[in-house]
Amino acid sequence: MIENLSKVLPQLFIIAAIAVGIGWALRGLFIKPAPAAKSTPASDSGKQERAKNLEAALEKSRAAHKATKTELDALQAGSVSKSSLDAAAAELETARKELESVARRTASLEADLKKSQETIKHLNSRSNDAEKSQKDRSFALENELSKTRAELAQLQNRPDDSAGLQAEIERLRESVATTTRFAGELRKRETAAIEALEKAQARLDEAGAAPRQPATPTKIGPVGDSGRVAAAKAEVLRLLEQNKQKSA
Repeated sequence: MIENLSKVLPQLFIIAAIAVGIGWALRGLFIKPAPAAKSTPASDSGKQERAKNLEAALEKSRAAHKATKTELDALQAGSVSKSSLDAAAAELETARKELESVARRTASLEADLKKSQETIKHLNSRSNDAEKSQKDRSFALENELSKTRAELAQLQNRPDDSAGLQAEIERLRESVATTTRFAGELRKRETAAIEALEKAQARLDEAGAAPRQPATPTKIGPVGDSGRVAAAKAEVLRLLEQNKQKSA
């Protein structure tokens, strides 16, 4: 409003100057000078025309002055005081500072947002790599699991020969026991034969028979395991070892 008032003041001065000039010019019409000479009708009509023009210009200037005064009064009524203007300027400065602070915060937030977007992009890349590695490992484990299941199914479908092996082991054990008993009987017979031979020699010495070279008793050594017994033992050991491997 003060700016509008400053624009109107020069116009007011110009209008006031025009009004003063017109008033000064009209002053000469209303003040009658001393009659010096008789005026001619042509000069009187020219003066009257000039007076009419000046009166019209005066009316226009008065109307313009009145309108300007009305506008000036309106501007003065709508104008604010200097204190209000200072308060408004202070508020404007505060708002400007707040706007600058908001702009700085916005720039900082934009920088943080850019960093966050880069971090998210990096994390997404790492996540994709980890997911791919996990899928590869899962695929490898699934293949290994499929192979294991196939081998397990193959083992389950194989005939169970453990019962036959156990029967064979029992048969071989009985054969070994029989052979061992037979060897024990042979050892007993050998011992009995040696004792009978020694008794016969003693009786012969007591009877006083003709001296002859005493018979040297031939001692029969212990009966060793036959080839059949050794083969049976080897077969038993082999079957036991095979059974242990299958159980493991």
